[in-house]
Amino acid sequence: MIPLSQARLSPSWRRLNAPTNSLARSFGNRLSELWEAKDPGESVSFKFRGTTARIYDLVGPDCGQVTIAVDDRPPVVTPRFDAYCTYHRLSTLLVAEGLPDGVHSVKITIHPEQPDKARILGQRHEKMDNPKRFDGTAWYAGAILLLGEPL
Repeated sequence: MIPLSQARLSPSWRRLNAPTNSLARSFGNRLSELWEAKDPGESVSFKFRGTTARIYDLVGPDCGQVTIAVDDRPPVVTPRFDAYCTYHRLSTLLVAEGLPDGVHSVKITIHPEQPDKARILGQRHEKMDNPKRFDGTAWYAGAILLLGEPL
């Protein structure tokens, strides 16, 4: 597990501090650092030698979705919001697994469109209590998990 700060972060990422931020306080025992980006186009990039990469992150009401690009593979859009996202909770974003053991490049970018949150919540018969609370494309991340080594 490598702190997210060792990756290349686009300019608008900000580190959340436990004394002043409730999410950093709540998850500080699991994530030694927690970073937040809210704007579409913000990204995390890194290279590693190995076979698998994941991001230890949070999902929640204000989260959106990300586009994952690994090497020359087609990008994949993955939601950071699911039917349980009436609150923030720990999650793991699968970036890539089963790669040939070698050097790989990763770029994860906040997607400009929000997933259909009302439809997703409806899978569990949940409703948005306050639509403003669910508005956003935020992504909260803390660490990179590798089967391999960072480069």
